[in-house]
Amino acid sequence: MKLYDISGEQFSAMDAPRHLMTEEGTAQTTLDRSLGICQVAELEGKVTREVLEEVMEEDCERLLIRGDAQITRDGADYLAEKKLVLLGVEQETVGNETSGNDVHQQLLKKGTVIVENLNLEKVTSGHYFLVAAPIQKKHQYGGPIRAVLIEN
Repeated sequence: MKLYDISGEQFSAMDAPRHLMTEEGTAQTTLDRSLGICQVAELEGKVTREVLEEVMEEDCERLLIRGDAQITRDGADYLAEKKLVLLGVEQETVGNETSGNDVHQQLLKKGTVIVENLNLEKVTSGHYFLVAAPIQKKHQYGGPIRAVLIEN
């Protein structure tokens, strides 16, 4: 078994599913969303529906993207349709300057937990067990986490 600490140098952060919409916070983010098998994919640039259809496995529930990637609106639509429970990226946001808020809302409305500012430089594409539990705080819409991947 090999363990990877994938928390970013500043800190990795989780946006709760209701981050932009209601009074619910990280206390409503159940552990089953932030713990479990995940797929790591290496992607660069714009991550569209077509790109995701090529790399995402059919039963993927948690996806971590390694690389300088920005989810597009149609990419977010695809992830929402797939009922992804968690999306993790190395950047400080899942979208870009023009689509970032829209992408956040598309994913969060469907209950997808977003984890940002990961450090995946030592991790290769594949399957791992993810541990990314949030600190429980009522009315906190996001917060720091310590993310770990376990390779079997």
